[in-house]
Amino acid sequence: MMLDNLEPRDAGHIEPAAQRPQSEHAPLTDREVPLAEHRTSDAIHAWLDGEPVSEEQLRATGKDYQFWQKVQTETQQRRRMQTPTYVTAQIIDAIKKG
Repeated sequence: MMLDNLEPRDAGHIEPAAQRPQSEHAPLTDREVPLAEHRTSDAIHAWLDGEPVSEEQLRATGKDYQFWQKVQTETQQRRRMQTPTYVTAQIIDAIKKG
């Protein structure tokens, strides 16, 4: 036999909503969390847009240039990737069976 009182209002733990101050009735909302101020240089934007930019300007941007160089290198590698023919054949066989 269970003797615990499961109604928290009876024990005085939680006030009914009508008795709570108005500030507690306000709905919860998401807040935007500000990120550290960081601005990508105009040289990087120009380089990403395909405009001619000197190496000297790009190297002066430091980490931004290194990051975007890595992105560009990986993107070029992934563009050259192809699905092996045996995988394509397995997919087609599975479609025909289904």
